[in-house]
Amino acid sequence: MMRRACLLLAATLLPSCAAVPDEPRGPQDLAAVQRAKDLLWIVESENGSAIGSATAFGPGRLLTTATAVEDWVGQRLRVRRDGTILPVRTMQLAVRQNFAILQVQDPRLESPRPSAQPGANQRLFMAAANGGSVFEGAGPVLPVAAPVEGIARLEDVVIADLPAARGFSGAPVVDTGGNLVGIAAGILQTGLFDTSLPASVAPGSRVPHRSVIVLPIGTIDRTMQQEGLR
Repeated sequence: MMRRACLLLAATLLPSCAAVPDEPRGPQDLAAVQRAKDLLWIVESENGSAIGSATAFGPGRLLTTATAVEDWVGQRLRVRRDGTILPVRTMQLAVRQNFAILQVQDPRLESPRPSAQPGANQRLFMAAANGGSVFEGAGPVLPVAAPVEGIARLEDVVIADLPAARGFSGAPVVDTGGNLVGIAAGILQTGLFDTSLPASVAPGSRVPHRSVIVLPIGTIDRTMQQEGLR
């Protein structure tokens, strides 16, 4: 199961080989990062404790990872962006893949443009929440070195060299044109809640890069159809 793989992956893919983390640098890069920020929401408990990131996915819908919210089933959650706070009305967890759909009452949430499946070395961009802070970064798609236990179809995921800190799970990942590639769903070699990940990020600071598992929109759409999710 993909969800289990995100938590228990062994070192079966090539690690990031960049000596210095790739960072957004030109106007097009900065526009892509801003697009990721536009799609980013923060998932919180009812009392405002940060749980993770979420990605706007259409009117009244956001995506996050199942591993981030599965322990919160039956409890009240909310999502926040800037000064807007929306209660989560319903939550649906996928079985075959590591994502969850959060339903909120806000028809203004837009449907992002989906990206084509990115190729090796294509640069991707991400914005993610770390408590009340937002961090960002860019990095290339990494090639697969071997089959991954728990993932039946390697084409169902993308691995990219991107920043990872507590709260990154569920964050939007976009291409150079600002089209949505998918959501950050885990990291390689360690669990989603690896203690080596930075627990807090100072605004404007650089966040260490890891080999991040990205769950593409195509995989999410296909799973939604298979499982009858809306």
